[in-house]
Amino acid sequence: MNYHLSTEQSFDGTTLTIRFTGIDEPDICITATGPATTSIDLSFLSNGEYDMSIINEFVEDRGKLKVTDEEIVFEFKKTYNIEFVENVVKRKP
Repeated sequence: MNYHLSTEQSFDGTTLTIRFTGIDEPDICITATGPATTSIDLSFLSNGEYDMSIINEFVEDRGKLKVTDEEIVFEFKKTYNIEFVENVVKRKP
């Protein structure tokens, strides 16, 4: 198991803000390759377009989040502090 990134999130109706708050070490010492990761629950969002802010210490990445019945799309022109594994994620029915 890799290290896990702790987060806090807030939503004011138009902007979703995610702040990285720390790194959780796994209970078991297993040599796993790859970066630390996190998962964010977006199931509460209705279809639409939202502003999105991702903050890691003093660096903020801003972009758009588009939600449809079929998928969630992350649109960031440039990121400084984060990397998306996938910019388009299919939604479960």
